[in-house]
Amino acid sequence: MAQITTQPLTTVNGQYGGTTQYGGYKAVSTDGTDTSKGGVIKRVNPNGGTLNAAGNVAQNENGARGSGAANVNNQYVSGKGAAGFTYDKASGSLDAKGAASWTNKTTGESHTGSFDADLTRGQGGTVNVTKDGMSKTYKVPPRPAFQQNSGDTSTDSTSYPVNTSTSTVINDNDIYNINIYGDNNNVTINDGGDSVSIDNNAATTYTDENGNDVTVTPDNYHVSVDENNVSTTTTPGGYQIVYNPESGEATMTDPATGESSMIWGDPHVTESDGGQWEWDSATSTYVLPDGTKVTMNSTGGTEENGYGTLESMDIYSGTGDTHVSASAEGTAVTHDGQTADQAQADGDLYMGSDDLTDWYSVADQEMAA
Repeated sequence: MAQITTQPLTTVNGQYGGTTQYGGYKAVSTDGTDTSKGGVIKRVNPNGGTLNAAGNVAQNENGARGSGAANVNNQYVSGKGAAGFTYDKASGSLDAKGAASWTNKTTGESHTGSFDADLTRGQGGTVNVTKDGMSKTYKVPPRPAFQQNSGDTSTDSTSYPVNTSTSTVINDNDIYNINIYGDNNNVTINDGGDSVSIDNNAATTYTDENGNDVTVTPDNYHVSVDENNVSTTTTPGGYQIVYNPESGEATMTDPATGESSMIWGDPHVTESDGGQWEWDSATSTYVLPDGTKVTMNSTGGTEENGYGTLESMDIYSGTGDTHVSASAEGTAVTHDGQTADQAQADGDLYMGSDDLTDWYSVADQEMAA
């Protein structure tokens, strides 16, 4: 037996026209161990475009599974897609698959795509993406060895971080003045035989060759800020994001090729291979090949004269909960990435090529040839 709560289909009129209908259900078993939720949304835009989507998730003490499907038809694109996932709590394995087909009404081009993700909690995995018969596999790195929980211990080691299951011991001449901090403590390990236990969300700081303090997060983002308030973030995939809030410039660089894309002006995007294009809204999000999301916000402009200058940047981890927020007020590294990402609008969304010199909009349009 289960207790079922339903939300009847409700219609809401949009402020500028169009309608949205939504409804759903929630079912909870008598003992509270099994929960199932589902919903549907139907959107009609003022210009006649439509979006229909439905999905459901079921979970219990053993894990979760879910599926969803959607179709869209507007002046820019028409298409449909479906996806599903299964998560096993005991093993930490996540298996997710999806497929879609769509037509770009601007170019008349039709495409098909799919993805297959095979991930394991803490160990990473692979995501295979196929488009029009061409496949590419992305590797998701495991959490770094210095992600330890309260009470974990480690053996002696002359290298750091160490991947062990005993209390971390830093020996004389091993490492100097490394700050380790977590949710409830802040410990400095100096030269000597100190040992500490590290809470969840622990991170390491060190000083780079320029004398700047660098914070290393549990999911391996390296973040530093220099004396001019210029922040540098290196992602787990090695991509480097440099943001200068005073000049309103941001550069994203591929370490393998040295190629890059720079956001500047009101704002423009200049690719190192010669491509250049303009922002179409006040907020844009760039997804790097390792899953990192970079959301940028501009201010002080209009659609007619440009969208102002780059005012702030938020970087979200592709594999964990790291959140780097940067603006003229400073740079902060927090562990609320998933919550903060959900609360912040992406604006225009672009997917980057491996060397960051090509960007594709969600409508599959390359921004600069």
